[in-house]
Amino acid sequence: MFPDATSFSDDPHLILFPTTLTSLSLSEFQNLESLASLSLQTLTSLEELRIYSCPKLRSILPREGLLPDTLSQLLIRWCPHRKQRYSKEEGDDWPKIAHIPHVEINN
Repeated sequence: MFPDATSFSDDPHLILFPTTLTSLSLSEFQNLESLASLSLQTLTSLEELRIYSCPKLRSILPREGLLPDTLSQLLIRWCPHRKQRYSKEEGDDWPKIAHIPHVEINN
């Protein structure tokens, strides 16, 4: 639908998800580089976040650097840049997602 998108709008009023959203899946964004502007931390009911086949994705964390406390599952597949940054205990951003009970990141 948005094959050339590199990020989502910086205007928080343009993309609004309901705070009651419990699951969010993003896939096949071939040029997507960042999710920082999605304000994921405002999704106070979000339990599952799945990101698939976004080969250029570099940042999944919002500007505030936190994902919702309600998040119990984070799945990232076929996003090669993420494996190193979020790998358990070694990745630079692991401390920011370590609170999530189920984290699965692979290529």
